[in-house]
Amino acid sequence: MMSLKIVVVILCFVALQLGSATVFKDCGTNAGTLASVDVSDCPQNTVPCPFKKGTNVTLVVKLTPSEASKGATLNLYGIIAGIKTPFQTKVDACKNDITCPISQGQATTFTAIVYVQPAYPKLRLVVDVELTSDDGKFLVCVQVPAEITD
Repeated sequence: MMSLKIVVVILCFVALQLGSATVFKDCGTNAGTLASVDVSDCPQNTVPCPFKKGTNVTLVVKLTPSEASKGATLNLYGIIAGIKTPFQTKVDACKNDITCPISQGQATTFTAIVYVQPAYPKLRLVVDVELTSDDGKFLVCVQVPAEITD
C-alpha cells in the first residue's frame, strides 16, 4: 500500500513538471517527445480520471515527433488487473486527427475519443494510448489511470 502511494506521488510530480492537467506515465515513447496529456472531465491532478459510463472521454495528446512518418496508427487499450485489453486498435490516425505525413520536429496534437459503454463494469484500470509511426516506433505511448463510474 505504501509503494502505491509513492507511485501516485511520483506520477503527480511528473505531470506537474510537464505542465499537464492530467496525471500520466510515458510507457515507451521512442520516436517523439511527449509534451502533455489532457483528459476531458478530469480535474487537474485527479488520480484516477473518471470515465463516466455512456459518455465519450476525449484524450488530447501534444507531442513533437523526432522522426518523420508517412502515416500513424492509433491503438487504445485498457489494462485491467495487469491484462492488456483492446478498446480500439489499428485506427488510421491520418484519417481521423493527425495531418500526414508527420514531420520531424514539428509539434502536433492528436485526439483520441473513447466511448465508455454503459455495460462496462465499474472498476479501476489504466488506459494505454499508443500512436505508432509507419515503421512501428512509438510516436507516443502514454498510460492514464482511470476509473469507470456511473
